[in-house]
Formats: sequence, C-alpha cells, structure tokens
Amino acid sequence: MLERVGVFLLSMLLVFGSLGLGVWLIAAGQVASVDGIFLLLVCLVFALVFAICAYLVIQAGLRAASAAPPAAKTASAPAAKTSRPELHTAA
Repeated sequence: MLERVGVFLLSMLLVFGSLGLGVWLIAAGQVASVDGIFLLLVCLVFALVFAICAYLVIQAGLRAASAAPPAAKTASAPAAKTSRPELHTAA
C-alpha cells in the first residue's frame, strides 16, 4: 500500500508540474514559435501519461478494497460444527 501512495503522489506531482509549465509557456508567450508549441504538446502528453498512471493506481486500490472481505463480517459468522470421526477413535 505504501508503494501505491508513493506512485500516486509522484504521479500527481509530475502532472501538476507539467501543467504548470504549460501554463507558464502560454503566459510567457513562448507558444508563438514552433518550438514553444512542441514544448507545450510535450508537457500536455507528459501530464496525460502520469494522470493515467494515477487513475490506474486509484482503480487498483478500489479493486483491492472491494475484494478484501470485511473483518467484522467474518468474525461474527458462527463457526460451522463438523464431526471428525478420526478424532473420536478409541484408545
């Protein structure tokens, strides 16, 4: 679980960092050139890739949480009574 949190936080840091760089490129007027346009596209694709990674981490966490049985439900279930004839042998 700790690695999921780390991957999620790193992904979100990279998403917001690349989006921030894209906003700075637009605000500074760097997108007026071809180099600026390609740099903006690289920032947006970079943000998209790491946003997909963060989305997949969230989905994996939700799947793991729904697959695990709740602890209170299993503890309150009555124990099944079975007779084991091999334990009742005469000595």
